[in-house]
Amino acid sequence: MSFRARGRLWRMKAKRQRRCAAAPGRLRLRRGAPRRTQVITVEGVLGPARLGDLLARLGPLPERGPPGPSVVVCDLRAVERPGLGAVDALARLHLVLRTAGCELHLRNAGADLRSLVALAGLEGLLRFDPADPA
Repeated sequence: MSFRARGRLWRMKAKRQRRCAAAPGRLRLRRGAPRRTQVITVEGVLGPARLGDLLARLGPLPERGPPGPSVVVCDLRAVERPGLGAVDALARLHLVLRTAGCELHLRNAGADLRSLVALAGLEGLLRFDPADPA
Protein backbone atom coordinates (compact mmCIF):
# COMPACT_ATOMS: atom_id res chain seq x y z
CA MET A 1 0.00 0.00 0.00
CA SER A 2 1.42 3.34 -0.98
CA PHE A 3 1.84 6.30 1.35
CA ARG A 4 -0.89 8.17 -0.47
CA ALA A 5 -3.37 5.30 0.01
CA ARG A 6 -2.45 5.01 3.69
CA GLY A 7 -3.01 8.72 4.20
CA ARG A 8 -6.39 8.56 2.48
CA LEU A 9 -7.39 5.53 4.58
CA TRP A 10 -6.29 7.28 7.77
CA ARG A 11 -8.31 10.44 6.91
CA MET A 12 -11.43 8.37 6.14
CA LYS A 13 -11.08 6.51 9.43
CA ALA A 14 -10.66 9.76 11.40
CA LYS A 15 -13.69 11.27 9.66
CA ARG A 16 -15.82 8.22 10.50
CA GLN A 17 -14.75 8.36 14.16
CA ARG A 18 -15.68 12.06 14.39
CA ARG A 19 -19.07 11.36 12.82
CA CYS A 20 -19.78 8.48 15.21
CA ALA A 21 -18.73 10.54 18.22
CA ALA A 22 -21.13 13.33 17.28
CA ALA A 23 -24.06 10.97 16.59
CA PRO A 24 -27.26 11.99 18.41
CA GLY A 25 -28.36 9.70 21.21
CA ARG A 26 -24.85 9.06 22.43
CA LEU A 27 -23.85 10.59 25.71
CA ARG A 28 -20.25 11.56 26.13
CA LEU A 29 -19.47 12.78 29.62
CA ARG A 30 -16.52 15.07 29.94
CA ARG A 31 -14.26 14.97 32.90
CA GLY A 32 -15.53 17.31 35.55
CA ALA A 33 -19.08 17.29 34.21
CA PRO A 34 -21.52 18.50 36.89
CA ARG A 35 -23.23 15.68 38.71
CA ARG A 36 -26.88 16.23 39.49
CA THR A 37 -27.85 14.63 42.78
CA GLN A 38 -31.31 13.79 44.04
CA VAL A 39 -31.97 12.54 47.57
CA ILE A 40 -34.93 10.32 48.43
CA THR A 41 -35.80 9.25 51.97
CA VAL A 42 -37.20 5.78 52.58
CA GLU A 43 -39.47 5.36 55.60
CA GLY A 44 -41.22 2.33 57.00
CA VAL A 45 -40.85 -1.21 55.72
CA LEU A 46 -38.95 -1.48 52.45
CA GLY A 47 -39.86 -4.28 50.06
CA PRO A 48 -40.28 -5.01 46.35
CA ALA A 49 -43.84 -3.64 46.48
CA ARG A 50 -42.48 -0.17 47.36
CA LEU A 51 -40.25 0.02 44.27
CA GLY A 52 -42.95 1.76 42.22
CA ASP A 53 -43.34 4.36 44.98
CA LEU A 54 -39.60 5.06 45.02
CA LEU A 55 -39.48 5.43 41.25
CA ALA A 56 -42.49 7.75 41.32
CA ARG A 57 -40.62 10.01 43.77
CA LEU A 58 -37.70 10.24 41.36
CA GLY A 59 -39.86 11.43 38.51
CA PRO A 60 -39.29 10.53 34.87
CA LEU A 61 -35.91 8.98 34.27
CA PRO A 62 -34.12 9.58 30.99
CA GLU A 63 -33.34 6.64 28.74
CA ARG A 64 -29.71 7.78 28.63
CA GLY A 65 -28.75 11.37 28.98
CA PRO A 66 -28.69 14.59 30.93
CA PRO A 67 -32.31 15.52 31.88
CA GLY A 68 -32.51 13.39 35.05
CA PRO A 69 -30.28 13.05 38.09
CA SER A 70 -26.89 11.44 37.59
CA VAL A 71 -26.62 10.35 41.24
CA VAL A 72 -29.52 9.22 43.42
CA VAL A 73 -28.84 9.13 47.16
CA CYS A 74 -31.22 6.88 49.07
CA ASP A 75 -31.44 7.82 52.77
CA LEU A 76 -32.28 4.63 54.70
CA ARG A 77 -32.28 6.06 58.22
CA ALA A 78 -36.01 5.46 58.82
CA VAL A 79 -36.23 1.92 57.38
CA GLU A 80 -37.95 -0.44 59.81
CA ARG A 81 -37.19 -4.16 60.03
CA PRO A 82 -34.95 -4.54 56.98
CA GLY A 83 -35.05 -8.00 55.43
CA LEU A 84 -34.18 -9.72 52.19
CA GLY A 85 -37.14 -7.94 50.60
CA ALA A 86 -35.39 -4.63 51.28
CA VAL A 87 -32.18 -5.95 49.69
CA ASP A 88 -34.23 -7.12 46.69
CA ALA A 89 -35.89 -3.71 46.34
CA LEU A 90 -32.54 -1.90 46.54
CA ALA A 91 -31.00 -4.23 43.95
CA ARG A 92 -33.94 -3.65 41.59
CA LEU A 93 -33.74 0.10 42.15
CA HIS A 94 -30.04 -0.05 41.34
CA LEU A 95 -30.80 -1.95 38.13
CA VAL A 96 -33.43 0.57 36.99
CA LEU A 97 -31.17 3.53 37.76
CA ARG A 98 -28.16 1.91 36.12
CA THR A 99 -30.21 1.34 32.97
CA ALA A 100 -31.10 5.05 33.01
CA GLY A 101 -27.43 6.00 33.37
CA CYS A 102 -27.61 6.97 37.07
CA GLU A 103 -25.69 5.85 40.15
CA LEU A 104 -27.27 4.76 43.42
CA HIS A 105 -25.64 5.63 46.74
CA LEU A 106 -27.05 4.36 50.04
CA ARG A 107 -26.81 6.63 53.06
CA ASN A 108 -27.43 5.99 56.79
CA ALA A 109 -27.98 2.26 56.40
CA GLY A 110 -28.10 0.26 59.62
CA ALA A 111 -25.68 -2.52 60.45
CA ASP A 112 -28.37 -5.17 59.91
CA LEU A 113 -29.11 -3.97 56.38
CA ARG A 114 -25.39 -3.82 55.60
CA SER A 115 -24.92 -7.38 56.81
CA LEU A 116 -27.89 -8.57 54.72
CA VAL A 117 -26.41 -6.94 51.63
CA ALA A 118 -23.09 -8.66 52.37
CA LEU A 119 -24.89 -11.97 52.96
CA ALA A 120 -26.63 -11.68 49.59
CA GLY A 121 -23.26 -11.00 47.94
CA LEU A 122 -24.24 -7.55 46.69
CA GLU A 123 -21.73 -5.42 48.61
CA GLY A 124 -19.84 -4.76 45.38
CA LEU A 125 -23.03 -3.69 43.59
CA LEU A 126 -24.80 -1.55 46.19
CA ARG A 127 -22.57 1.34 47.23
CA PHE A 128 -22.86 2.71 50.74
CA ASP A 129 -21.91 6.29 51.40
CA PRO A 130 -18.24 6.42 52.44
CA ALA A 131 -18.93 9.03 55.15
CA ASP A 132 -21.49 6.66 56.65
CA PRO A 133 -20.42 4.98 59.93
CA ALA A 134 -20.25 1.21 59.64
